[in-house]
Parts: sequence; structure tokens; C-alpha cells
Amino acid sequence: MRIGNAVLALAMAVLTPQIAAAQTPSDATGGESQDRQGKVTRIPPEMFAFNAMLEFRLRKHNARTCDDTGCFYIVNDTSDYDAVALYLDTGTPSARDAPVWGPNLLLGKLKPHSARWTYKAGDATMCALGTMVVLRHRATGAEIATNGEVSLCKSPRVDSALRINVAAPKVTLETPATQ
Repeated sequence: MRIGNAVLALAMAVLTPQIAAAQTPSDATGGESQDRQGKVTRIPPEMFAFNAMLEFRLRKHNARTCDDTGCFYIVNDTSDYDAVALYLDTGTPSARDAPVWGPNLLLGKLKPHSARWTYKAGDATMCALGTMVVLRHRATGAEIATNGEVSLCKSPRVDSALRINVAAPKVTLETPATQ
């Protein structure tokens, strides 16, 4: 919480003089200020430096957490399908039982040739989970469900990836060359 309060305090300290300077009597009446016409609002270099520092700290924290618990990547390698749903089997670990699909874990759709990641935070029961990914064709809207298996148990410095790809047969017609 201290970092959040420090960010807010610094932002207010940097932006308060600019806000006060931008308010002129004509601004208060609804007219446009003469000294603001045609000028572009500039962001002070201190804000760029501060944002870069925060981004650096966030990346360092993410890398440290990925080293500690491992990361889980979801990669959509398809070219025509959006991944619209990802379900985990939350039922019993026995392969003889029918899968019990939990809630959709994808917030929004995962577009083709894109990826998302998260930390692996599961216990030993989440080392071999069944997955179902629902794909929707971008042009036709047809849906395909694919099944797989992922590991979400904590494993330091070992990442897991769920790569999604569809090998659809393509039919081409060729006319024979006449001689």
C-alpha cells in the first residue's frame, strides 16, 4: 500500500501546478484561454522516469515470482480461430470419471497468434489437470472444442505452456494441364 500512496502523492505534486496554471478567468466562464490555444499538453520528464521505474520494478517482481512458482502460458497458434473459453476439470483425479468443467477462465477472447500468462499457484492435486479449450472461427462462427492436459502445480523455474493449434484439412481443386 505504501507504494500506491507514494505514486498518488508524487502524481499530485507534479500535476497540481499544471492544473492551477491552466485555470484562467476565461476558463471559468467556459471560454477558451488565449494562452492555451494551439499548445500541446506536455508530460514532464519526471513522469516518464517515474513510470519507467515502476515498470522496471513490476517486471522484476514478475520475473522473481515466475522463478519462485513457475508460469503458465496460453498460446493461440491458430490463424483463423479465437480461443473463447478455457475450462479446467475440477472433478476427481480418476481418469474413469467424467470431467467436471469449472468456470471459464479466459476473460475475453484470445486472438490468433497471441498469448496470455499467469503464475502457477496450485498444489500437488493440480499437477495434471484436464483442460477443454473452445475455439470460434473468425469468419464462420463455427465452434470447436479441444481437450488437453496442463500442470498448474507450483514448480520453481519450470514453466508450462498450453499451445492451441488446429490442423484443418484444406481441399484444393486443380485442373489437369492439357497438352
